[in-house]
Amino acid sequence: MEGPGRKKILAVLLLIAAAVILAGLWQWIDTIPLGIAVAVVLAPLQRRISLGVPEWLSAGFITFILLFFTVVGILFTVTVMQENFATNKEFLGKAANGIEILTPQFASLGIPREAIGETTARIQGIVQAVENFWSGLTPTVAILNVRVLLFLFSLFLSLWEGDRTLRGILIRTPKEWMGAYHRLATVSVDTFHSVLVVHLLIVALTFGLSLPFYWILGYGHVLYLSLATAICELVPVLGASIPMVILLLYSFAIGDLRGFFLVFFIGYLVVALLPELSVRPILMGRRMHISPYLMFFGFLGGIFVLGISGFLLGPLALALAASWYRLRKVREAGSSGNLP
Repeated sequence: MEGPGRKKILAVLLLIAAAVILAGLWQWIDTIPLGIAVAVVLAPLQRRISLGVPEWLSAGFITFILLFFTVVGILFTVTVMQENFATNKEFLGKAANGIEILTPQFASLGIPREAIGETTARIQGIVQAVENFWSGLTPTVAILNVRVLLFLFSLFLSLWEGDRTLRGILIRTPKEWMGAYHRLATVSVDTFHSVLVVHLLIVALTFGLSLPFYWILGYGHVLYLSLATAICELVPVLGASIPMVILLLYSFAIGDLRGFFLVFFIGYLVVALLPELSVRPILMGRRMHISPYLMFFGFLGGIFVLGISGFLLGPLALALAASWYRLRKVREAGSSGNLP
């Protein structure tokens, strides 16, 4: 076999080997793409700070600030969740009772009674699994986690050397590819901004709306319920609806008609749905031209396949695919000849 043929076979084998190694290590290194994405969003701030100090110092300063907020967030979350095991059992247990009470109604809709029984059993299993998770998690273990440390290291390195590395790659990039690169790079930055900044704003807004709502509801545990709702909202579109459904079943099980209507009309429609149906599309529409509901499938599919980094890589893949499709259409129409 000639030299070029052997080189191609060797390149394919090396790619396969790299993919296998990456798949085996992914559960440990899946936060590295997250660190790179955060660095992309924070790069303008880092460049501004670097005007007066060395680049490594500005990168270290931003990483330290993010580390501080990460530590505070972990300490706060672990403490609140561990102090509310009994509350978690109470609400989920009563929700299971609500399902049992509604068994005849569910059965009349064609839902098998066996499925209803399995649902209540799974809720009890979720209660135990949640308790086991949070009880075994200490702040030290959460903070000094390999994945957390890799996230911070990749963030620091990307902020420090990211621009130089990118320039080195672009120098070797064929000129005819640059038109497509600039378009797709813009889409990537906008996607990272929309997913990270907008999503975190929605989570914060959900937490802010939850505090007065749970105070008015009068079931107590205002901070815990608000935090749990915000954590659920980390899963977009459907996240904050989950605690509202549980509270609907809970209020029904204890016979609280006032609480039932408050949860449905304020908790579900305002706290859970309003940010998703109005605020998120407005904020995301300013940076992206892709439906937030299509992005939802990118979130879920990415998380299912790639873990925590799929939170970013799933929507990014969808956005790039949509943009690439548009570029191909433009090329076929003869409006641009810059595609490779």
